[in-house]
Amino acid sequence: MLVGGMHRSGTSLTASLVASAGIDLGPELLGANASNPLGHFEDLGIQSFHCRALAARGVSDEGYTATAHGEVPPALEPVADELIAERMRPGVAWGWKEPRTTLFLDFWQERLPQARHLFVFRRPWEVADSLFRRGDETFVTNPTFAFDVWTHYNRQILDFVRRHRSRCAIFEVSQVIADPVRVFATVRSQLDVPLGRPDRCYRDDHFHRDEGANRAALVRAVAPDAWGVYLELRELAGIDERVDIPPQRLPSLADCAVLEWARASRAEMEARRLAAAQAAAAPVAAVTRRKSRSMWAGIVSASRRLVASRKREAPADTPALLPFPALGPARRVGRAA
Repeated sequence: MLVGGMHRSGTSLTASLVASAGIDLGPELLGANASNPLGHFEDLGIQSFHCRALAARGVSDEGYTATAHGEVPPALEPVADELIAERMRPGVAWGWKEPRTTLFLDFWQERLPQARHLFVFRRPWEVADSLFRRGDETFVTNPTFAFDVWTHYNRQILDFVRRHRSRCAIFEVSQVIADPVRVFATVRSQLDVPLGRPDRCYRDDHFHRDEGANRAALVRAVAPDAWGVYLELRELAGIDERVDIPPQRLPSLADCAVLEWARASRAEMEARRLAAAQAAAAPVAAVTRRKSRSMWAGIVSASRRLVASRKREAPADTPALLPFPALGPARRVGRAA
């Protein structure tokens, strides 16, 4: 089973559930970091292969592209075959999660025609916000490129699922969060995969959701292709609920821009307050460290003087003394029971 989707779309969360349900996701996985504190559940061997294939085409390691379609240089094809051979074991349900897989779906389909695919997608404005929060330089200098990358990845998913419907399951990550047991029951029956009951490891503080209309309206206005792909994905996932914004609630682009201006200014002010608090605390911390060092220096000096004085006073045949007197067994202080 291959778990795929655009970066920051909940693939790590979904993969963690897949692993808890009994699928071996690889011999060596990418660990946790600040942006994924519960872990990535990402096969490092597969990741390295994708990065090499992308680099050969002049694409960044992260796979941030709006045009590449995952061509693999012939010299790397034996590497892919070796990766498969290392992971394929009789009687073991296996697979991997790696967002860049989305760019190489046809390549892997040729080598693993029996594979099942579990795709997740997330609202484009939430993915863009997550990329902005993470501080990727690519999107700091060209923020609207986040929507182009999101659209490209999810178009690859749409095309692949439509061509291989019997081997694919697709869900919005909100469905996975709301009821993972039901989602996995659907995957079991639809794809005939031996999945157990997944553990619930989702935490609200690790997954930001934007339920407001302003950013959705902004995406619909500045990235209509992304908006259209998002609606197609929801239809493919069997979600009937409308997400279109009623005209009377649609804010103007000027309103959206002013709101984002206010949010950015507030964030800047909070950053300044935090920096000021840290600067104010620095002298206190420095004094505490100096006092601590002075105290320990005094203890060491006193210990050395004590040892030296005892050596001078002791008879010549007295065994060497420790810096401090030996302590006897601990005694219980207080009233007996």
